[in-house]
Amino acid sequence: MKKLIALLLVLAVILSLAACGKKEEPVAPVAPEVETETPEAEVPVDSEVEDTVIEMEPADPEADVPAAPTEEPDVPAAMPAVPETPAVTPEVPVEPEKPVAQPESKPEASTPAAGVDLNAFYQSLLDTYGENFPATMNLCESVELLDAFYPGLSGIATNQMMICQPMMGAVVCEIALVEVADKANVETVKAILQGRIDAQVEGGAWYPESIEGWKNDSRIVVNGNCLMMIAYSECDAVVSAFQDLFA
Repeated sequence: MKKLIALLLVLAVILSLAACGKKEEPVAPVAPEVETETPEAEVPVDSEVEDTVIEMEPADPEADVPAAPTEEPDVPAAMPAVPETPAVTPEVPVEPEKPVAQPESKPEASTPAAGVDLNAFYQSLLDTYGENFPATMNLCESVELLDAFYPGLSGIATNQMMICQPMMGAVVCEIALVEVADKANVETVKAILQGRIDAQVEGGAWYPESIEGWKNDSRIVVNGNCLMMIAYSECDAVVSAFQDLFA
């Protein structure tokens, strides 16, 4: 019996608590339910907006894609500017055409006016007279010696020139062969050659026999632009051979 009574009491307490709980439920949750409903309603709105934005963004890059090819044709438009630079290179070969005119003047100065080789003529004298023609020292190899014996001759333009004398000054055997580049200098060179003869006759030869040899056996010959001065015992034969060069 005691147990039944206890159970009944427990049930009565439970029912009373349940009745109290039912009365409090409609009053208290009204306010919080209003607040909770607003965020629950806003959440789906925001999510839907975000979803729509995400769907719109992929549409924009697709619209930009066709715009890209429009810019690409602009790039090749700048490319043809590159081949314009090699157009400057053909101007370079124009400069080497100028020196072509230089070699044309060389043969005019190098070719003898009369086509005579004065060095070959000198060699023929060595072959003809051998040791009896000891004029083997070429003064043209030294400007100082040339100016000492033939003052002023080194300053005249010549096509050919060789002046030879013996090692021994007492021996009368000297020859000067000159071809001037300008015919106007022929008389100037002739005066220089005559000055050499005069200097030797006036005492430059030292010995009486040498002085007489320069006085009697010296000649100056002119043919065109070519001149020869010879002081030698066989001077007349040498003059004849020289004139034959121009015959």
